[in-house]
Amino acid sequence: MLESYVTKKRDKRAALTFLKKALERHGKAETYMTDGLKSCPSAMRKLGIEYRRETGRWLNNRVENSNFPLR
Repeated sequence: MLESYVTKKRDKRAALTFLKKALERHGKAETYMTDGLKSCPSAMRKLGIEYRRETGRWLNNRVENSNFPLR
């Protein structure tokens, strides 16, 4: 599980850059838990891994909570 990565911009370009770096360093995973933003699935679609994406009410609590400015 990839914990979190916070950027000032959370658009498709930032998500695509991050996913490419993560895939180079760690390889492909069985599943990817993401939050509800539309930037993640559009970047995953471009890489061809959208079918491995999981979102859910409790599955992505760590991802959703990592977006807060303070922990």
